[in-house]
Order: sequence, then C-alpha cells, then structure tokens
Amino acid sequence: MSNPFSLLPMLDNYPLLMFYLRSFLKDCVYYLPKYDAVAVVEKAEEENAMICHDIFCRADVNFREILNFLSFPDTKRVILEFTPKETANCIQTPLDDDGTLFFLTKEDNPFQEQKLRFPGLSHA
Repeated sequence: MSNPFSLLPMLDNYPLLMFYLRSFLKDCVYYLPKYDAVAVVEKAEEENAMICHDIFCRADVNFREILNFLSFPDTKRVILEFTPKETANCIQTPLDDDGTLFFLTKEDNPFQEQKLRFPGLSHA
C-alpha cells in the first residue's frame, strides 16, 4: 500500500521506510482503524503546526478527513512531506535542501514542468 494522496508516491521502499519507522519516528506512527490507514505524523517545532510524513491507505479514503482526525488540538497548519495530488488550500514553499537529483536529459525531468517533492521518507 502506498500514499494515494501523493503525486509522487514511494513504491517498493519497504526497507528504507522501516528504517525510519523503527528508529527516530517510531513514536509518530498511528493506525486509524476507522480508515484502515497508517499515518506518520508528529508535532512540528513551529507553533501550532503538525508534520505529516506520509499516509498509507486505500484510495477511497478522504484526505482532509484523515488530516483533521490526526491533528493535535492546537494544529492550525499541516506541513506535508510529500507533494499532494489535491493542492487546494495549499501553499508551496521552496525547500532549503542540499539534496541533488540527476537526470540524463531534460526530457526525462518530471520536475521541469511541475513542482514536485520526493516523499520525506524516501530520502536515504
């Protein structure tokens, strides 16, 4: 199962995902029986913000409903660690990241036309 809300979901990334979920994010994993979903969220250092690293569920689940359900009582802003398919009410901000991605040709670069982000849990 991958993130049906992500424009660029992780696929077949189980070992790296388990590295994150069994180490420093182990206390940030939530199972939501109502949605049969697993979410990785944590309170952000920024006041009134929550970081949503990823959500794993079926495609027929409502994205905003899950985020509302997961939100901490004081949450006013959710920081997504993935590019959402649905961008209404979203604000895009550039990342301060030192990562580099190489493409063989300009034609192979899906980032040329769209603002995309690799899911945070896919970084090695």
